[in-house]
Amino acid sequence: KPIMVGETAARASDQVRYIQSIQAQLPVSYPKIKALMYFHAPGDFDNWSLQGNGLAAFKTLANTPYFSYR
Repeated sequence: KPIMVGETAARASDQVRYIQSIQAQLPVSYPKIKALMYFHAPGDFDNWSLQGNGLAAFKTLANTPYFSYR
């Protein structure tokens, strides 16, 4: 059965690298993961909101064929 990651996030300074690593590794290392949710919110100790290049990287990830439901 497909699996969904219910929450993931990275600090603004790490977002691009983190999201690009998800795009590269998920299909190879965890092929049953077919959905993920990004925790887009400021936190008490850090800001987890997608910002700038991190948002662009997430849009690229979301538009990959791997996440296509068709």
